[in-house]
Amino acid sequence: MPIIDAHLHLGRRPWFDQSAAACGDVNTLEFVQSTLARCGVAAAVAMGSGEPLTGSPSDCLMDLDGLYPDEGCPAPFWTCAGVSFESLRDDTARVMEHLQRCARLPRVAGFKLYPGYQHFYVSDPVLEPLYDLAADTGLPVVIHTGDTVSPRGKVKYSHPLTVDDAAADHPKVRFVLAHMGYPWFADAAEVVYKNENVFADLSGLAEGHFSPETFLVANGALMDYLVMWLGTAGWDKVMYGTDWPLVRMEDYLELMRLVVPTRWHDDFFYRNALRVFPRLGAALGQQP
Repeated sequence: MPIIDAHLHLGRRPWFDQSAAACGDVNTLEFVQSTLARCGVAAAVAMGSGEPLTGSPSDCLMDLDGLYPDEGCPAPFWTCAGVSFESLRDDTARVMEHLQRCARLPRVAGFKLYPGYQHFYVSDPVLEPLYDLAADTGLPVVIHTGDTVSPRGKVKYSHPLTVDDAAADHPKVRFVLAHMGYPWFADAAEVVYKNENVFADLSGLAEGHFSPETFLVANGALMDYLVMWLGTAGWDKVMYGTDWPLVRMEDYLELMRLVVPTRWHDDFFYRNALRVFPRLGAALGQQP
């Protein structure tokens, strides 16, 4: 069965280097490519960080925040162009010109927002031009929801219920609740269930290098609670993602195989991502 990793990161930053090392991994493009191949991953969607646009290449594995975020983007990678809320607010015309350019690049699969880290609500009118572009192009908007790694993040902005306003007001835009709004699984499930245009990924629910069986023993109640609410959200609306380098890919893949009921594996690990990211399906020659 082919697999799509709908959420990972490719950055040359100390925190990414340290996270990869904690997993026993190496934060290099070559290492990630070999690991994805070993895991049977047909495509992977890398998230842009949403840093202010500088126009000069950043020091990273792939320049996801530059003028041309898919330049030199090798198989099997795609990218979601990161959006800086502050830049969009202060220099709307320039940033939208950049995002329109991104939308024309063949390996840009969507856009990424970080409300908890950048302190804004996803219903803010500043984002209207982005949502218009997403509706026109059919590219989804992935939103970091739930807990933040940094204590300076503000989770009132990243609570999954905040996405309901944007989804209801923009029915032609597909939204993705990254991390299933952890730990607010029930709230995230309601937003996904209620809104036909909202999906979720299950990335970033564990970290480091671990035994999946031991993890389930220690966190069985949490995983049972998650699965209960995933049934409410709908198994046709949730996707596999790792959030690498936060977690070792092989461990997370096996964990999700144990958590997700077997009859939903094909949808969860592959077909749902084709529905959310239409450019992947077109390139892979697959229909959702």
